[in-house]
Amino acid sequence: MWNSIIRQELQGYFGCCERLLASSLVPDYSPFSPDELMMMSYYTDQIGKIVDSQMHVISGKQKRSDHPLS
Repeated sequence: MWNSIIRQELQGYFGCCERLLASSLVPDYSPFSPDELMMMSYYTDQIGKIVDSQMHVISGKQKRSDHPLS
């Protein structure tokens, strides 16, 4: 159950990211405040750490599964 909730949250997160990226392409968009930029930077860093950790786990699993004694 927890995995399905996380997957739903990820889909919402991706949608928010797409809207955020698209907003910078609108000619009359309002620049982000310093606080918003700091929060964006913080969450970008934290998500990056999760991605790096998960990629390491995935990479390790692939290497182990390629091992002839696995």
